[in-house]
Amino acid sequence: MPGLDFYKSEIFCVHAITDKENIASRRVMEKIGMRHEKDIDLYDSVAKGNGLLPFYSIESEVYFSNKAAADNDKLVKSRI
Repeated sequence: MPGLDFYKSEIFCVHAITDKENIASRRVMEKIGMRHEKDIDLYDSVAKGNGLLPFYSIESEVYFSNKAAADNDKLVKSRI
């Protein structure tokens, strides 16, 4: 998970790529706050018949902001 990389102070952004059909991986990336930036041709994916691949990214500030909000929601729900 990107959180592990972000604890190293020199990491400011994480990028991820998956197959377009891999909906589960795309949902995980979106759930942690990654944003679909564009579709790219990586390693000749188009020429190999795989089409363009979804390219996601997230900056450390966004990740930690989302994580703090999620942690706060859990705390509120646990008090109810």
